Amino acid sequence: MDKNLVLKLALDAGETLISCGAETYRAEDTVVRILSVMENSSSDAFAIPTGIFATITPQASSSRTSIRRILSRSTNLEKIERVNSLSRRFVAGKISLDDAIIEMQEIKERKPYSFWFKTVSFMLTCTFFTFLFDGNINDALCATFVGFIAGFANSFMSKRKISSFLVILFSSMFIGFFAKFFLSFGIGIHEDKIIIACLMPLVPGVALTNAVRDILSGDYLSGVARIVEALAVAVATAVGIGLAIGFYTYIF
Repeated sequence: MDKNLVLKLALDAGETLISCGAETYRAEDTVVRILSVMENSSSDAFAIPTGIFATITPQASSSRTSIRRILSRSTNLEKIERVNSLSRRFVAGKISLDDAIIEMQEIKERKPYSFWFKTVSFMLTCTFFTFLFDGNINDALCATFVGFIAGFANSFMSKRKISSFLVILFSSMFIGFFAKFFLSFGIGIHEDKIIIACLMPLVPGVALTNAVRDILSGDYLSGVARIVEALAVAVATAVGIGLAIGFYTYIF
């Protein structure tokens, strides 16, 4: 079995897992398990939220190390599940190396949800979270309008590869401004419930959960990095809402 192809498969799997929001220990464990199919060799992996390193050392030849830089991260549980399934089948010998590489490439190139699907999902999330926070039908209607505008802006900026910090910042500004705007027309009643409900799709719940799991697993570097990432999102959200409300109050 070609060690270079096995190493490529392992790194592709690790890169996909981290870029889709998986825990650090899961990515490292997957890489090591894939590399373990090489007989009479040792392997190791080290991952952080922005990169992954893997080494394979056959007994009869020199070691080989590869590095992958991870530039963007999102949440895609479907890809995580498919990579996990592929790695298990490959390690169990149920799929050949060539077929595994082809399937991995298909997983990596799988297109995300469409622009309008994400926009409508953002809108509906805002609507139903309003009821969860004890808002009434008027608040839900206002949150629907605000959620559609914020979701459209979020999807538009994300599609153009704008920094995630700026995407969260401007999305929060749209939420704060248009919540005040629609409230001024009497569409909604409870400003706090509307704004909080519309902010829920932006909350970094997965990043914060993975940060705690990484720390409990002993991956302190990755855990702290994810906590900082979650705090950056929280700061962007707070600043965006504050600027929008302040700007609306000053103008109107």
